[in-house]
Amino acid sequence: MERRGYLLHTATGRYDDAELPAKPAFYGDPKYGRMNLRLGTHPSLKQTKWEITYLPSEVTKATAAAMGRPETEGQHRFQLKPETIRTASASAIRSWALQASPFDNVGAMLPVKELIGLMSYNFDLIIPGAQTIWSNTIERTDEDIADLLFATPYQYTMRHRFPKPPGV
Repeated sequence: MERRGYLLHTATGRYDDAELPAKPAFYGDPKYGRMNLRLGTHPSLKQTKWEITYLPSEVTKATAAAMGRPETEGQHRFQLKPETIRTASASAIRSWALQASPFDNVGAMLPVKELIGLMSYNFDLIIPGAQTIWSNTIERTDEDIADLLFATPYQYTMRHRFPKPPGV
């Protein structure tokens, strides 16, 4: 449930680079990619373009060379940098903060039952250009737009005007 990681400060512990029972790893198949639906509508509403795009997950030879990591060819595009992994065993951590923002306290709501250790790392996330695998453009007439909106396009806006209270 923690979105932004843990805070380990030098005043509350240290990295002892101990071996931990689990290390971060990508668990998906790099052969699988990601498909996204992309919609683009002209401000006049006269044209909408629908596209399905495919973002491959496998690092190609050219991408691996561009990253300076030729050994990652054929692997997933989410790459941990092994030289940046730092670990802290449970005995090296005296206290810690588990908080996503100044306004919540996840550590109090979900207290830790067993502390195995903490790990920090940097990573490379390569996002190549997506391939458009399907596209469809919808053209609308003025009558279609009137039927769609029941009004003249953009005659009315979403802006709200609130009355000022007395004395302001």
